[in-house]
Amino acid sequence: MPPGELKVFARVSIRGSNITVDFSGSIIECWVADTCIFAGDPTNSNMFGDITLVNPRGRPAVVGGQFPFIETNAQKTRILNVAMRAGTTGATFGTFVQVDDDQSFLLDGLDTTLGSVLKCDSTACNPAVYAPGPFNVFSAVGWLKNLNISLQCGGNGVDWESGNPF
Repeated sequence: MPPGELKVFARVSIRGSNITVDFSGSIIECWVADTCIFAGDPTNSNMFGDITLVNPRGRPAVVGGQFPFIETNAQKTRILNVAMRAGTTGATFGTFVQVDDDQSFLLDGLDTTLGSVLKCDSTACNPAVYAPGPFNVFSAVGWLKNLNISLQCGGNGVDWESGNPF
């Protein structure tokens, strides 16, 4: 990705194996009521593998948005150093990272101090990292490390419902 502020008006799909996408120096501004960046295939987690995302920075632009900044449904996805930037007033993500059926997932580095942009009100208080489950459908296994989650009542930390460990 080239450095700079990039506006996204449709889902960015990363559909390839053995690939590294480096977002260093860029901010992805998400104007889509859908997952902003999707790694893998929505229906078959074994179709793609070994995807690495480096330094993705997200900024929501959908007011009251409930969709992930990044979602993965591949195998051996690695996401390094995720961070957010404050967006339009009231613009939110549903979660920063959603892990569907990746059974060898690594999140190394997540910093919420640059902008907590999760939806958290009387209708929903979303997590920074989410594995929706259920087991045998979205059976994620994950390794999470170097997370700086300080949401100040603006969301929750990790909601791992896959039935497998993290």
